[in-house]
Amino acid sequence: MIKKLSTRFISLLGCLGLCLYLVLFPVAFVERAASHILLPVLYVSHLCAYKLRALSQAKVDYATMLERYHALFEDNESIKQENIALHAALDQFKRSADLHSFMKKYTLSDKLQATILARNITTDQHFFLLNKGARDGVKKDMVALYKFQIIGKVYEVCQCYSKVKLITDKSCNIAGYAAKNHAHGVVQGSNNIGFCAFTYVDQSFKLEAGDIVISSGQGLVFPEGFGIGKICQPNNRPDETQQLYQTFDIEPLVDLSSLEFCFLTDYTQRDLF
Repeated sequence: MIKKLSTRFISLLGCLGLCLYLVLFPVAFVERAASHILLPVLYVSHLCAYKLRALSQAKVDYATMLERYHALFEDNESIKQENIALHAALDQFKRSADLHSFMKKYTLSDKLQATILARNITTDQHFFLLNKGARDGVKKDMVALYKFQIIGKVYEVCQCYSKVKLITDKSCNIAGYAAKNHAHGVVQGSNNIGFCAFTYVDQSFKLEAGDIVISSGQGLVFPEGFGIGKICQPNNRPDETQQLYQTFDIEPLVDLSSLEFCFLTDYTQRDLF
């Protein structure tokens, strides 16, 4: 009984002490209680706001970086294309350097450099397809040259390209003469890329191997003073149609099967050198 009364008395004293505390110190208690309650809320709110600001800034930064990436990508692609074009131009210049050197040394007022796009070397005909046509000033019967070597003549002209009949084509005939003894004749194609025939050479002339055959300018098609080929052998072969003449095999001064460039000129430019 005494124990129960003691417990109740202690409880009553605690309640009285709490009431007195609430009466005497109400503001401080509420503030402390509020601070304990709001502190976690404020911390979480601040953290969320910071995270949201960081996320928003990250989105802006990402969009900016993406825009810069696309700009750099386009610049890189443009630089790549320019680099490819420069490499192609440099490669073409290197491959045609000897032809450029010749063209600088010997001035031809109407010279036109052309790239050989394709070759047609068959038993029926020999011709080159060039990347220059009527829009570039190419005309029919213009002469195709490589340095001092006559390659052929233009026989077909389109707007964007043209065809050059080679000197090795069977239908091609060029008046020429041997350099050493001026023996005149006609160079005829044989539909063989390696040689032509120097025909109608008078029997009284003896030609030597290696002698150069030069165009004479007769025939109003090919200009005078350009190389056509060189004698392959000193021994002549009898002409099948004319007993008064002899025929020699000659080979072009350049390898027609490996040329990549040539230039075209008009025969009206007679005084070339």
